[in-house]
Amino acid sequence: MSGNNGKLAMRIDEVTRWVEKYGIVAFLSCTAAMSISLFLWQINHWAYLPTYIINNAITHRDQIQVFKGTILIFFAITTLLTLAYTIFHAYVKPHGSSFVAATKASLKSLSFLFLMPPTLHRVIWRISPLMMMLVVMALAVCVFYIVNIARIPRTGFSGEKYAAHNSFHAQDTPVLSPGMNVLDNMFFRWRRPRTYHRMRRVPWASPVYVLLALLILGYTCYFSYYTILNHYKLGTSTCDFTIFQNAFINTLHGNFMSVSISPFDGRSLLSQHHDFIFLVYLPFFYLFPKSETLLIIQSASIAFAALPLFLFGKKVLKSTPVAVSIAAFFLLHPANHGPNFYDIHQISFLPISVFLLFYFLERKSIFGFMISVLLILGIKDDMYILLLFVSLFIYLNGRENLRFVWYSFISAFIYGFAYNTVGRIWNIIPTFFYYEGIMVDKNGGLLELIKTVIANPLHAIRAVITKDKILYVAQLFGPVAFIPLLRKQNFLLFVYGLAATLLATRPFLYKISFQYVWYVVPFLFIGLVYVLKDVQTINQSLISPLKTLKGRIYPLLITVFFASFIYSWQYGAFPNNTYFIGGFRKVDFTFTAEDKRRLQALNNIVARIPPNASISASDCITPHLLNHVNVKKFASPDNSEPEYLFLRDPNFERQDYLEHLKDIHAYKVIYREGGFQLLKRSK
Repeated sequence: MSGNNGKLAMRIDEVTRWVEKYGIVAFLSCTAAMSISLFLWQINHWAYLPTYIINNAITHRDQIQVFKGTILIFFAITTLLTLAYTIFHAYVKPHGSSFVAATKASLKSLSFLFLMPPTLHRVIWRISPLMMMLVVMALAVCVFYIVNIARIPRTGFSGEKYAAHNSFHAQDTPVLSPGMNVLDNMFFRWRRPRTYHRMRRVPWASPVYVLLALLILGYTCYFSYYTILNHYKLGTSTCDFTIFQNAFINTLHGNFMSVSISPFDGRSLLSQHHDFIFLVYLPFFYLFPKSETLLIIQSASIAFAALPLFLFGKKVLKSTPVAVSIAAFFLLHPANHGPNFYDIHQISFLPISVFLLFYFLERKSIFGFMISVLLILGIKDDMYILLLFVSLFIYLNGRENLRFVWYSFISAFIYGFAYNTVGRIWNIIPTFFYYEGIMVDKNGGLLELIKTVIANPLHAIRAVITKDKILYVAQLFGPVAFIPLLRKQNFLLFVYGLAATLLATRPFLYKISFQYVWYVVPFLFIGLVYVLKDVQTINQSLISPLKTLKGRIYPLLITVFFASFIYSWQYGAFPNNTYFIGGFRKVDFTFTAEDKRRLQALNNIVARIPPNASISASDCITPHLLNHVNVKKFASPDNSEPEYLFLRDPNFERQDYLEHLKDIHAYKVIYREGGFQLLKRSK
């Protein structure tokens, strides 16, 4: 039996050597052939060549061009294969220098470039997103194995003590190329003792800390600028921007969290959700009472979540560069970008609160842990359910954290009991109407939803397994290469977030352009850190491919970087993605002269309305009525007769708004400019 296993291992080794010998050269040759054919064929962009050939072959158009392009590619491949084969066998020795070994490793790392053009082509992703995600996942696996086997002995320092301390094998350090060694020495090299102490004294002088600061400030500035620009282009709406803004304005005028917009009609904002976290906004809004302040705070809350994530990663993994890399991956995740452009939401504070919770857990700080628990419970009224699953995860993650488990579990239980007994009495909006398509009793709550899932699991499974929801899950886990799922305890972190979105029958709950992704996103990176920790410590529960890493985590980091880059390029806001969606609509990153004239016309009309007047305005106009406390959305289901109507011209209004124009015969147009009209009620 052992002899058969030995023969099988020898065959596998032979196949591996054959692939390394010929397959890598073939991939590199295809990439080079693409560049040559573009030069000869004069295609506008290198990514369009395979797309052009495939498209014309399928549609039976330009068959001559398809034939010429195919012949050209195969001719170039054959030529380069012959040339590369000669060079490899004539000049590369079996046991060369470290430079030769590093060059070979670089060639292995470049072997996947042939499939890169389709992954960067945004049109292909819009046609077949699931297929392209499978391609990227396959490429990510290839990157992992390529980087995992591309290693040579590191020379120049002996760090057995520090390698043992960090569960890092110095003799198996991955080296990609001589050029990559420069970056490796700057950011990823395990430091000598002298450098280590010097960086402890002046941490701000370290490149990794400077990089972290630039990432946070860059994200804040980039998203603040473009979300404000989106606001100026009428990209914000009544739900939820105007609702929260109106609550802050009324608070400054003495009516604590009162909202004039339906369905509140003067009631407190807390009558729908227990959004105590919004009290954090009030000091800043008091100092700078502008709409732009709210957008900047939301962008900053997401950006600065990278700081506690960095501290948590550094505490767990004992590596500053790795922690900075994970923080960068978080900011690159496209699920953070779409909701950032969709008004403002209380759940945007969940990532920073979750990261603080786990950081203080690793620090064994009860005070900080309890502050984080209170922050999470103050975000939204269903956070107590999420916290119960987090408590169970902490318990299974280490019995030494039993004290923290009790504190979080008891806090969540008390809050949940209070909410379901007292809080529900004055809640004016049903919480579970997003799931009415799956529940038998359409007016039921959490217990009715659980009863439906248990009584008819096949119905629930059919509701979950749809193309759009599979795409949603892939967009969430794809940027981290599905690595958090390689640790079974991590599933507890995703249970509630995925159940809350995948069981819903309203489409916007399972789109990454809406705020509900934050139920899952922060736990992706918590799970990623714990997987890397298991790899570092060579945990016996690891799956077989991760055991081959022998304590090295850089192959996983490079794999995540590759996946994050591709997904952020396709679905993120970088760099000014024309296909990027925030909320319900595509985001336009330009600000034309026409947009400027329209904004000026809107501000001119706003200046004509008295601050204390009652106003009913179009959905996209209400966010710009900052200093008016009595604002309502036009065509809202109430019977009030406001003093002013502030509308877009009928040609721009939606059809359901046009149906209400027959009821405004008592109003007279007093001003019109830039596609807007202001009407006043006749006395």
